[in-house]
Amino acid sequence: MSLPALTEKDVKDAVFAIEQQVDWIALSFVRHKEDLLALKKLIKKHSSFDIPIISKIEKPQALENIDEIIDHSNGLMVARGDLGVEVPAKAFL
Repeated sequence: MSLPALTEKDVKDAVFAIEQQVDWIALSFVRHKEDLLALKKLIKKHSSFDIPIISKIEKPQALENIDEIIDHSNGLMVARGDLGVEVPAKAFL
């Protein structure tokens, strides 16, 4: 089963953070650009400035879509622990 990157609670928390004018937002479990576009839409709706986004790479789908994730992110964070559980060691050998 594939859950959205932003749950209902995440949306509420993100809106709160955006309204507090945080400097950066790290988005967990990014899998494709649509996850980032959803957060960017929230930022645009609730802020007059563009908050940069760090994409956390934790799922194999993110590796498959890494180019589009890079294009829509201000930075990347690779979560080796989470990613290591989902990707077999052979994949990188």
